[in-house]
Order: sequence, then structure tokens, then C-alpha cells
Amino acid sequence: MEGPPISASDDSGPGATSPAVMRATASPEGRRATRFLLLVSLATAAATGAAYLFTVGTPLGQLVGELILGGRALGLERVLNAEEVLATFSRAALLIGMVSVVAIALVQRRARLAVAGLVVVIGANLTTQLLKLVLLDRTDLLGGLFYPLPNSFPSGHATAVASIAVGLLLVVPALLRAPVLVLSAAVVALVGVSTLMTGWHRMADAIGGTVVATSWGAGVAAILAWRLGVEIVGPRTAGIAEWGARIPVLLGGGLVAIGGVAYLLVALDPLDELVVLAQRGGSPAIFRVGVVITAGAALLSLGTLGMGLRGIRLDPRRSEPAESTAPAPD
Repeated sequence: MEGPPISASDDSGPGATSPAVMRATASPEGRRATRFLLLVSLATAAATGAAYLFTVGTPLGQLVGELILGGRALGLERVLNAEEVLATFSRAALLIGMVSVVAIALVQRRARLAVAGLVVVIGANLTTQLLKLVLLDRTDLLGGLFYPLPNSFPSGHATAVASIAVGLLLVVPALLRAPVLVLSAAVVALVGVSTLMTGWHRMADAIGGTVVATSWGAGVAAILAWRLGVEIVGPRTAGIAEWGARIPVLLGGGLVAIGGVAYLLVALDPLDELVVLAQRGGSPAIFRVGVVITAGAALLSLGTLGMGLRGIRLDPRRSEPAESTAPAPD
């Protein structure tokens, strides 16, 4: 019985493929893609749990999170600008994004990919709402030091825009994936930072929304690669896609590393200043640390997914077997 296909493509048209068909497990690209995407899905899911357990489930995590939130700039113009960014990504924008994901897949005559994109967007947003409203809670561990707020982890706004970004990465042609990845990662980072600036969400909430969407996208992509195989793109297209993923990975990783070191120094509290800052309501310096980590996490998360998709397309077209399975020239 024929297994899932893997075919080569030069991306010269919406459905251009070579006749090569073979099992995905027999291809290094198919095995690499499946393993890497599965690892990304599991790692981001674990990151979601770890972020909640530390930032919501420990006094130190709650304290630093509130210091970040309380230290945001309260200038009316800045807040209004951030609210305008968030208003742009309303429920209507989410619906338009879902339609766009489906339309892009259907134009390429890849109905299964359209379904996969819908599953990612709907699954990620339902997961966030289920976690935030039903499964997770927020117990005040600071003895009333701050006004207790209900659980807001993960952020619905961050999840919505990140899920559309992830859906687009799954369905766009490989040649367009690099610019789509760079642009969408920047938008997701902007939305995450805006939720902090308006005071709608804490740092961990924004990060949680992004990684929930990434986990869904990587998981669905891994299943598609395992069950259906992958289509190998030409080396030039693969190189462009790889660099398009490396840019947010390197930039995001650097921001997370810098912000993480600063966060660690704050958490260690060598000068016993945390309680003093809390009594003042927050810290602008610590808020900037939160902004750096939030933006970096968005870039790193989506960039890592892009690395898993480099050099391949999902939902390949079935065709007659051929002797060669080498990628076609670009």
C-alpha cells in the first residue's frame, strides 16, 4: 500500500511539482520536518505550562509581573496608540484572517491545507479561552500588595493575531514564506507589547498567547508531514525561506537572552528593592524588560516554526512515481 508522498517542486506555479512520489519516512527532509515540528509543538506547549506555573503560581512570579504591569508608561498618547493597534485586530480582523488563510490554500487547490489552517486558528483560540476562563485560575499570593485581578493567562489578543500568522505560514507558497514570516512576527510582537502598554495583560499573558498558537501550528504541521509527506522546494527557495526564519530567530533569541538576564537580576533582588518598587506601584525599568522579553518571545517562537517549515511545503500533490526524488531547480 502506498505511503504518504514526498515530491519535489520548483515553486514555479501554484501547483508545480515533479512526478516524484515516495514515503515521507524514506526522505531525510520528511523525517527532519516531522521530528523538528513535533519538537517545536511539544516545547512551546511545555513553555506555556512553565510560564503559567512560575508567573502565576509563585509569589515571585506574580510580584515581578505586577511590577512590569505597574511600570508601563501612562502617557495618554502612548496608551491611545497601543489601544489603536489592538482595535485593529478585533474579532472582525480575526474572521478576515481566517478567510484569507482558507482562500490562499484553496487558490492553490490544497483543500486539506485549508482545513489545517482553520484547525490551527480555531484550536488555538479555543484553547486560550478554555485555559483562561475554565482550567486556570489566579490566586493572590502577594497578600493584597496589588489589587487582585482575575486570571488573564493566556492573552486572547496575542493568540488571535499569532494564530493567523501561523495559519498563513502553513498555507503560503514557500517562496513567499520568508516575507510573510518576518512581517507577521513583527505584527505579533507589536500586538503583544501593546497589550502590556494598555495594561490589558501581563507579560506572561502575551507570551502565552503566542506560544499556544505556535504549538498548535507546529503540531498540525507535524501531523500533515507524517501522514501526507512533504513537497521539497528548490534549493534557492529553501535558502530564502531559511534566512527568513533565521532573522526572527536570531533577533528574538537575542532579545530573550538580554531580557532574561535582566529579569533574573530583578528576581534575585540583590538590593532588596522589589517590595519598595511594589509599594510605588511598579517600575518603568522593569516594564522595559517585559517589553523586550515579550517582543523577543514572539519573534523567536514564530521564527522557530519557520525553521521547521524551511525547504518544504505541506500537503503535496499525488502523482505518478518516478525514479528521482531530487528537488527540481528553482
